[in-house]
Amino acid sequence: MTLSSLDVPAGTTLDLSKLADGTTVIFEGTTTFGFKEWEGPLLSIGGNKIVVKGAAGSSLDGQGALYWDGKGDNGKVKPKFFAAHSLTGSSISNILIKNPPVQVVSINGCDGLTITDMTIDASAGDKGALGHNTDGFDIGSSNNIVIDGAKVFNQDDCVAINSGTNITFKNGICSGGHGLSIGSVGGRSDNVVDTVTFSNSQVTKSTNGIRVKARSGQTGKINKVTYSGITLSQISKYGILIEQNYDGGDLHGTAGTGIPITGLTLQNISGTGAVASSGFDVVVTCGSSTSCTGWTWSGVSVTGGKTYGSCTNALSYVWGLSENPDSIYIGDCRSEVTPNLHAALLHLRDTSFARILWIDALCINQKDDDEKSGQIQLMAQIYAVAKEVVVWLGEEADDSSTAFEAIRDANLRPISSTEHKEVETTEASEVRESPTLCLSAFSSSVVETLLRHKRDDIKITERMMIDIARWCEPAVVDFALQEKEESMSLSEDIIVAAVENRDDDEVFHLMIASTWTKIEITDSVVKSAYDGGKSALKILLNQEKVIISITDEMLITSVRFLRPTVLALLLDHMEDKVEITEYVLVASLQRRFYRLDVIKLLLDRSGSNFEITSAILIAAVQHGEDALEITTLLLDYAGGRLKVGAKWEILNQCFVRRQDSENESESMALLLDHYGQQAKITEDILETVAHNKSEGRDIMELLFTRRGEEIVITERILVAAVVEYETLRKKKRHWPDVDEISIDISHTYLRDAPTVQEELFSANIRDGRRSSKESVLTLIITERGDELVKVLIAVAEHGDADTIMEHLLENYYESIEVTEAILRTVIKNIWYGYQTMQVLLSMKGDQICFTTEMIQEAVLNPGVGADVVLLLLNWKGNEGQITKAVLAVLPKLQKSSYMYQSLAACLLLRGPEFPFQEGLLMPYEHLAYGLLFGHRKHTACTSDTVSSPC
Repeated sequence: MTLSSLDVPAGTTLDLSKLADGTTVIFEGTTTFGFKEWEGPLLSIGGNKIVVKGAAGSSLDGQGALYWDGKGDNGKVKPKFFAAHSLTGSSISNILIKNPPVQVVSINGCDGLTITDMTIDASAGDKGALGHNTDGFDIGSSNNIVIDGAKVFNQDDCVAINSGTNITFKNGICSGGHGLSIGSVGGRSDNVVDTVTFSNSQVTKSTNGIRVKARSGQTGKINKVTYSGITLSQISKYGILIEQNYDGGDLHGTAGTGIPITGLTLQNISGTGAVASSGFDVVVTCGSSTSCTGWTWSGVSVTGGKTYGSCTNALSYVWGLSENPDSIYIGDCRSEVTPNLHAALLHLRDTSFARILWIDALCINQKDDDEKSGQIQLMAQIYAVAKEVVVWLGEEADDSSTAFEAIRDANLRPISSTEHKEVETTEASEVRESPTLCLSAFSSSVVETLLRHKRDDIKITERMMIDIARWCEPAVVDFALQEKEESMSLSEDIIVAAVENRDDDEVFHLMIASTWTKIEITDSVVKSAYDGGKSALKILLNQEKVIISITDEMLITSVRFLRPTVLALLLDHMEDKVEITEYVLVASLQRRFYRLDVIKLLLDRSGSNFEITSAILIAAVQHGEDALEITTLLLDYAGGRLKVGAKWEILNQCFVRRQDSENESESMALLLDHYGQQAKITEDILETVAHNKSEGRDIMELLFTRRGEEIVITERILVAAVVEYETLRKKKRHWPDVDEISIDISHTYLRDAPTVQEELFSANIRDGRRSSKESVLTLIITERGDELVKVLIAVAEHGDADTIMEHLLENYYESIEVTEAILRTVIKNIWYGYQTMQVLLSMKGDQICFTTEMIQEAVLNPGVGADVVLLLLNWKGNEGQITKAVLAVLPKLQKSSYMYQSLAACLLLRGPEFPFQEGLLMPYEHLAYGLLFGHRKHTACTSDTVSSPC
């Protein structure tokens, strides 16, 4: 089977999931999948001994740029690309997948699948960080899988193995994503990963290199995973991450023991200098020493980043009274702590990130004097290596300012050497940046008191300024600004913190009034200013010493969210440093408000030679009620570089992409008025109209009225109309009164049937009375009744041909003539030819004749050909014509095939009418009888025959 340069309709799966055993599928040219917000998959392949190949230069294009919004699964609905499900003993090779909307290859329920030299290219999604959740290979519940020579350029896991056994990924390249991953394992129906090998592969420009993720609080098993010969480079976050506390994010949960990681081997891992300085070389978090066993690491060199500390925060606090203790849970273990420690933990808890704490009451066995003595001697080292030391003074009280003064004035006294080993101390003559004061836990009055009392001894660092900007009142911010370091710049972190302050406007004016070496505006500043609905950005842009760090992400964020006036100010500061690209314009068209104003602004800044691409025009017509106005603006801007005819052709492409938009018939009428006879009614336009669930009939009626003489009803248009016709009939079957009801969510029926309500709304039946009688297909039949043969041919090729054919014959019986072309189409239908032929014979059998060539075509149908021929044998009786036709082609079939066995057995059972010939003796008579009288029972050999007019 060769598929050449397919254009798969929007919202439709290229379904190859029921291929006959041994089928070979070859993709040629570019296979393109139409745009629609749906879940997919775009392509589905399944079967036994299936071979899938990509011819030289071929590709499968998911047109991801039309979906990418930087949100992945959390944004607009996007279709998954390729469901390789239930493939056994099969192979896939030389396939290039470009621009996937989200997850790419899902391998599930497979056994014995080999994928060779597949390339997944989502690199275009790197611009503006718009691509997201574009996993390369997601593998689950599969065995004996080999992926060899894959190249993956994406923004998520290169490979993620969630369950399965005997899986190999080798000789691969992973770029831009999250690396080579096991898991996350846990929380699924199958939670066992056993015997997996990653070998001789490169991971570059990625967030992670090697990652093994076991979900916190779940059960399962990860066993015999090997990483060998892996080269890492340009890793931003984790070189190697092995965790038993994955909970919706890395290191977010409590490390558990329910999913043991055993037999883990890492050998010859090359990553010297590979990790960014802000990242971590190696991170391992295990629930216990018994849940991570049998590991072998050799030749592992991963450097460049930080060493992951054993604890993030060491907590220093007043023990407090033990009466009325409070309870906390660590995993499933319940512990009692003092009320003061409980209050400290509540203030430290932050659900947005994981924090590893060292707390003496919990980390030291308080009932073991020897352990207590040993641990106390180590406390100085513990506080020294901790990332932060948090000093908790208790809940805020009226005398909190006294506590702060105590910190400043106290000279720490060494612990008596007669009780414990003396530790070295230093004077605390000033409040230092560390230990960190939990400013969020105290009111601004405490900080204000501290600043007022001893301002001469206080040095305000950037870290302290961030906390003060976020939490404190303007008066405190004013004090802090007077004491800040002279060399301090108004950094991204300070600006973002000030934006989050409830008194942001006043705080910002104080910030701006101060003296700074420079003011930094970054992507985070722009996004934070927008999210808070603040005027902060406008204030900043009106200052001197503004330094703007220009990134693609920042520009994309700006054009999507900023008001036109603020955006103009930002662009003024950027001057000629900013380039208005296709991606920038597409991003601006995804905003909800001020679309037209922003587009005009960007076009003014882009220069007269900027190219208006089809991607920009497609984005223009997909979003908002001003689609027509913006599209006209873009085309007028292109001016003489686009001829009127070319403009219309581009608009054709736009409307091909645009489906089920409100008021689309009005837009089409305006376009027809605007372009007049220059507007060519193409096959693409008519096919899209036929697919339109909401206004398709209205638009088609408009086109017939105004330009009927130009309309040519082609096979593609009829197939689209048939598909939507059957969709409406299915809605009718689910909801018998659809023609009589009004679509009103308060209607009793719809309240009692939410599923039906959802189906009706998903079909966009906006006028409340849409039915199969009002479909595009019935309009075409009404307008072009003389082309009914074309209609029936289109129906005969469609998947639901039998039900549609039956309905058409019931309603248009006298007008329909079953021609040879219709019969040949039915005979060649490998899926529904049998059911459709049953309908034709039952309703028009007395008018149908078959030729020898037609019978032989049926015999050679690899799908339901045997069923069709058996049906015809029954229909024609013992006249001999069909028998002779079958006998003429029977030697061409394999004797072991279902087709041969069924036909030969049936002819044999017909008695003396079967002209037995040497060479046709069946070697598998038992198989033939089983096929006839077992799970498939045909009546063709035994029941009464139907008369024929021939």
